[in-house]
Amino acid sequence: CRLLKAQAKAKPEKGRGGSNGDRMVLKRLSFASRAITATEGKEIFPCLPPTLEGLNLSGNGVGLEGFRSLAYAVKMGRALALTALNLDKCGLRQDSTELLCTAFAQARA
Repeated sequence: CRLLKAQAKAKPEKGRGGSNGDRMVLKRLSFASRAITATEGKEIFPCLPPTLEGLNLSGNGVGLEGFRSLAYAVKMGRALALTALNLDKCGLRQDSTELLCTAFAQARA
C-alpha cells in the first residue's frame, strides 16, 4: 500500500515520462486471485490513485465491507479515470452492486 499512498500524494503528471522530471503514473492495477480480502480492501481502496484507468479484483472475495470501502473511495474521487473494473468472482451481490452504482453516479454528478 506504500506505492499507492505515494501515488495518492503525488502531483498530477506533466507528460509521458522520461528524464525531464516527469513521473510515472499508475494506470492499471490487477490483484492475483485471493490476494485481498475485505480487511486489505479497506486499506487499499482509499489509496487508489485518481489516474487509475483499470482495476482488476477478479477472484478476490472483498465482501460487503470491501465494497463499502471501494464505494467510498469512488465517491471521494479516487476513481475519476476508471474505465474498466473487473469484479468477476468477487462475491458481488445486489447490495454491493447498488453501493457501487450509487457511488459512481455520485462521483460523476
